[in-house]
Amino acid sequence: MKQNTLYQVYFWRILFSIFASPPLLLFCQATDSTIIQITPASDIETLVFEEFIKKGNCVQIENIQTIGNIKSIGSFNNGKDEIGINNGIVFSTGNLEDIPGPNLSTGISGGRYGQSEVPYLGKVVQGVSFFDVAGIEFDFTPTSDFVSFSYVFASEEYCEYVNSEFNDAFGFFVSGPGIEGNGFNESINVAKIEQKDDAVTINNVNHLKNEAFFVNNLGRIDANQCGIPYAPRNISSIEFDGYTTKLQAFFSVIPCETYHIRLVVGDVGDDILDSAVFLEGKSFDTNGSASIRALVNGRIDSLVYENCLDGTFVIDRSKLSDRDSLLTVELAVLGTATNNLDFELIPSTITLGSRELRKDLPLTVLPDELIESLEYVDVVVKTTTCDCEERDTARLYIQDSKENLNVFFDDDLVCPGQTFTLNPNVPDGIQPLSYIWASGDTTESIIDVITEPKNYAVTVTDVCGATNNDAIEVQLQPVPTLEIAGDFTWCIGKQTDEVLINLPGQAPWTLNYTIDNQSIKSLDDIMVTPFVFSLTETGLYNFVGFNDRHCNGIVSGEVIVSDISFNIKEATTLPSCQNATDGQIALSFEGGTPPFSVQWNIENQTTPTLANLASGDYTVNVVDQIGCTVEGIFTLSEAPSFTRCNINITENIYVPNVFSPNGDGQNDAFTIFPKFGLIQSISYQLFDRWGNLVFESQPMDSYENLDYWEGEDYPAAVYYCAIKITLSDGTIEHFGTDVTLVY
Repeated sequence: MKQNTLYQVYFWRILFSIFASPPLLLFCQATDSTIIQITPASDIETLVFEEFIKKGNCVQIENIQTIGNIKSIGSFNNGKDEIGINNGIVFSTGNLEDIPGPNLSTGISGGRYGQSEVPYLGKVVQGVSFFDVAGIEFDFTPTSDFVSFSYVFASEEYCEYVNSEFNDAFGFFVSGPGIEGNGFNESINVAKIEQKDDAVTINNVNHLKNEAFFVNNLGRIDANQCGIPYAPRNISSIEFDGYTTKLQAFFSVIPCETYHIRLVVGDVGDDILDSAVFLEGKSFDTNGSASIRALVNGRIDSLVYENCLDGTFVIDRSKLSDRDSLLTVELAVLGTATNNLDFELIPSTITLGSRELRKDLPLTVLPDELIESLEYVDVVVKTTTCDCEERDTARLYIQDSKENLNVFFDDDLVCPGQTFTLNPNVPDGIQPLSYIWASGDTTESIIDVITEPKNYAVTVTDVCGATNNDAIEVQLQPVPTLEIAGDFTWCIGKQTDEVLINLPGQAPWTLNYTIDNQSIKSLDDIMVTPFVFSLTETGLYNFVGFNDRHCNGIVSGEVIVSDISFNIKEATTLPSCQNATDGQIALSFEGGTPPFSVQWNIENQTTPTLANLASGDYTVNVVDQIGCTVEGIFTLSEAPSFTRCNINITENIYVPNVFSPNGDGQNDAFTIFPKFGLIQSISYQLFDRWGNLVFESQPMDSYENLDYWEGEDYPAAVYYCAIKITLSDGTIEHFGTDVTLVY
């Protein structure tokens, strides 16, 4: 690529990462149940043990560490439909919260944790810089000769930057005994495309190469840009534009030796456009080369019977073991039953031949005349020499066979003319069971309609020959009839109410109803009466179906739940001028149930009309007779600044007419005392009898900056005081008076 073209690519990538806008898509908004869920990690050790390591493994895990910023690592669930993995660990080069769908952006870029030195990633994509690296690493000691786990790689680099230098990379790097790779610290990268040697990268898995392993989730704009059909897999559920199918990493190890693994992802070339790796939950597997399971009659079961029914232990060769070689499996036989006494001898080892995937090991029960309690046999497989307490185990229980079965009917009632089904209870028979009714029928149950009491009898025999019979007379009961009615009125905001229903007949009951003739809702297995039926929304409740334990009942009636509310209407009178207190709020009410209780945010004010108000906010709480509540907030704004306030000057200032500067501490200086608020500011001048200015005050706008004339150097005489007043509405007034100075 030419240098100037490379700069253009960087420019457009940055531009897309900042201003990427949703493409014009039409799809249904996914619900929370269909969107992949992400939870940030708080403790990395707990995350690895609970989310990644397969239960039952004897593997020893130590020295768990975070690679990069822990904010980039978390757990996920609800991913089965999105990526083919339901839950596990995720680490991303961006922000975890950007992973869930819908995919509305042409490119998401988050994280931005800066450039990283990652020598092992450099073996996957060479000669580049890495940014926003994230992952985990730990030591492990396996108990078998192989390790496997599953994963999915996803990226926003698809599809615009396929075959470019922005080849976001990830890898799973393993080092330890017997491993001689060309990676950092002689490690190997086990993140490979299955049955190929290609590393899993943007340029190796995409819509052009290894497309069988690529899942297209591109928005319309990206798809058009790359010239491929617009056919996203899960555009409403996950943000990434593309991802791999579920892949499996597997590698050979030496049992009981210690290895180190690094699982890491990083942005390549710049810190723009996120990529992530999803590790399947509980998929880190180091179990042995074989596993064991128990079957009875070819089905998953755990109970065999003396003199009747034997079982089978099945040894399965692991999918990843060397299938071309012989596999000898050590067996330990444990339990309360005795090997070669209660059952035929089970050997201590068993060998699977070349290409033999399973070996059946019969459990043949030896009959005796003893009456014994339930016994069991555990067969444990051991395929390694490591000291490990947990092994793969299968169990079969041995039960004495019986001559007689327990066969009985529940006491039953039916309604005349209604179809019913009669089933005998056989709690201890060995399947399959056979039935012979007095009527000659051989079905498991009888379906009938009667109008008078009727007798029924059945004989049941199990597969081991145990048998018994029972009979019943089915009686009639009246058809249960139920009528429900009610009329409820809710204040706006109330969300529940209850109807107490006395249910006829016998438990359990089923009640079906609709709300506003919509889909039928059902309440099943009601066990108590009276039953509390909860009203959870307004509307017309119609009851359309009713059953008790035995019969289809008759139900009728309706319950109406209505919303009511009332509104406050107000008439306001603004104050006549700034700082005036002649405003008023008068309330009236629309709807509701009178009388109304009124409480203002002013103490003891409980009437609908509030008078003598200054400008400001006033809150009122109104409750009607049935308890519905409405709150109102009303604002009386100030009068415009041009509104003239007719203020009586002489009533709002005090001007002393005499003072005596003789130092006796009483009335020694002269000033003016205005009523600040109505008066914005005031100043004054003093003149002698010949018109000479003897004192001029500074403008005064508060009591803290009053300006005084002490008059010490002036003779006793009458002086003229000229006063300039700026009112609260900005207008200016002048006022004059005489002041006498005495000694």
